[in-house]
Amino acid sequence: MTHKTLCFPRGTVIQFTQGEYSNFGTCGLVVTLQRIDLPELARQYRAEYKPAYEGDEPELGDFASWLIAKQICAPVEYSEVYLGEYREWITELSK
Repeated sequence: MTHKTLCFPRGTVIQFTQGEYSNFGTCGLVVTLQRIDLPELARQYRAEYKPAYEGDEPELGDFASWLIAKQICAPVEYSEVYLGEYREWITELSK
């Protein structure tokens, strides 16, 4: 990704994810309330973080909550529906 691809206009829905393989998942779903520059906001998030102990780092999963608290983004309520794999969902949902 380039810096340019991480800038979003107002009204963009962004799904934040983290992890790999079995622990991969969504850690935030937001809509932007203004034009945002994610690299700049990430630097600001890190700069404002107050570590609880030496070596403490900001949590990836808290970034979306920070954006919401700053009123840069708003939460998007959603439901996740697993459709299965290998076309099994077509059979199950259409019964």
